[in-house]
Amino acid sequence: MKRFLFCLLIIPFQVLLAQPGVLDYSFGTSGIALGPYITQYSYAYGIAQQPDGKILVTGYLEDTTLSTFVTRFDTNGVVDATFSNPILVLGQLGDYGRAIAVQPDEKILVTGFADNASLDIYVIRLLPSGDFDTTFGSGGITMTDFGSNTLDQAHDMVLQPDGKILVAGWSLNTDIDIALLRYNTDGSLDSSFGSNGKVSTDINNETQEGHAIALQPDGKILVAGLTFSSLNGNDLAVFRYLADGRIDSTFGVNGISVPPVNQDNDAANDIALQPDGKIVLAGYTYTVIPFSDNLIVRLDSSGNPDPSFGVSGIVSSNGVNNDCFSTSVLIQPDGKIITSGRAYATTSNFLLSRFNTDGQIDSTFGTNGFTYTSVANGEDFIYGSLLQPDGKIVVAGYYSDHLTENFAVARYNSDSSFNTSTAGYNKNDFVIYPQPANDNLFIRYDKPFSSVCIYNLLGEKLTPSITVENQLINVSCKSILPGVYILEINSGEIKSRVKFFKE
Repeated sequence: MKRFLFCLLIIPFQVLLAQPGVLDYSFGTSGIALGPYITQYSYAYGIAQQPDGKILVTGYLEDTTLSTFVTRFDTNGVVDATFSNPILVLGQLGDYGRAIAVQPDEKILVTGFADNASLDIYVIRLLPSGDFDTTFGSGGITMTDFGSNTLDQAHDMVLQPDGKILVAGWSLNTDIDIALLRYNTDGSLDSSFGSNGKVSTDINNETQEGHAIALQPDGKILVAGLTFSSLNGNDLAVFRYLADGRIDSTFGVNGISVPPVNQDNDAANDIALQPDGKIVLAGYTYTVIPFSDNLIVRLDSSGNPDPSFGVSGIVSSNGVNNDCFSTSVLIQPDGKIITSGRAYATTSNFLLSRFNTDGQIDSTFGTNGFTYTSVANGEDFIYGSLLQPDGKIVVAGYYSDHLTENFAVARYNSDSSFNTSTAGYNKNDFVIYPQPANDNLFIRYDKPFSSVCIYNLLGEKLTPSITVENQLINVSCKSILPGVYILEINSGEIKSRVKFFKE
């Protein structure tokens, strides 16, 4: 795998540039931080960021049993030695970390499920040091059997403004039902929610699974996942509940929205809310068996497909003509949508995709809208993601390399993470892509310019052929040998320069 470092020049000002969708080389090793459990199998699912920028990851690892881990990284991708980085054994037969969140007081919440012959949902609370918060539950742990000897799994969690904790997943008895729980701030179940803190949703005694949860500003609760019928197979579904746990009959059809994806076997793995109340879902759909496509669906606030997005609210994408899907979705402040998951080419790679607000792929991101990262020679999966305040994208998952399977965290640049700040210039004036350059290098430059030049590292000037259309500069690099070069844009009295790479 090729990785390249972007270098900055002061001429006489600082320009920070990076193509959106490219690994951030200031993080970890060439943009990737590996988990510390090299001798064990470990898998990351949940990711969160503290107010100080440190990154928390949870999942599970295999040792003598299956254990939940919580690991904290410094802002540069180094494991934080000041944090206890606990490995937690909660169930007799193992347990699985799935989601993590940070309270306003910086205490840390983790949810997942533990195997005690039957599967039970757990929530733990840690102090900022990583030690158990003994004021929560029993010694920092609350364990919930959703029903009598049911098999229960928690998959996602969200905090209410009042500090109460919502957990979504599913419960198996005679069939699989949506499981939604609410806990008080001390870890006890909230008796004012559903039936003693629990809500179960079953349709026709068939399967419903909750994979992700979101909280609306009005207190209504959205759970995304799938519903199964023997006639249609798995269908992407969103369920909406009132603040007290009752199903909201004004949403979709009797509280449930099942958009017409028109494929067998599709589902939502994550959910995000736009500021205008629209609902964005990411997951998978099988268009050509056996390969899945990346699926993005946008609904209006009533649960109806948004006709201004994709085709009747639905976008299906596949940049590798092979198996790919999304497990996470983010919405940038400018409204662009980032999905992440896995794409299978010759091996399975980290996949990031970015879409414009109308559902069209954003060609300025990665390579024609897609970024593929091969962490190792085997299988690579992303399960969780977050958007930093500076716009950078952080993902967590795992990689496999022969007999090694370990969790990994990667950080990518995005538009707002390469601000150009110079006298007389606004931010985000200067973007170059792709990196490394191939036969063409494209420059998005929002100011008038008089010339574009390229210098080699000996200072020799090259005069490339350029074309300009709608403020997008196309620089021909066909005659340039592979290597490192300096790009200069002359705009009156100001010259902007940056290093770039030709492969």
